[in-house]
Amino acid sequence: RGIAYLHERPIYNVFYVHKLAKLEEQKTELEAQMAAHDPSDYEGLNKLNEQLTAVNTESDDLEAEWLELSEQLE
Repeated sequence: RGIAYLHERPIYNVFYVHKLAKLEEQKTELEAQMAAHDPSDYEGLNKLNEQLTAVNTESDDLEAEWLELSEQLE
């Protein structure tokens, strides 16, 4: 469903829309950093990848929490 679907939810979900948008910004920034990073710096790329994985996990968890809450409130 993705963030576009979630954005259509009622106004009580503003927190989730805002937080997910911020996480998307973080993902985009980390991906840009990885693309610009020295490809021979495996340690640096690994650290960026770990950060990206953490942001992805946080985003997935938040989206699942939001969907669960939305279902409970419907």
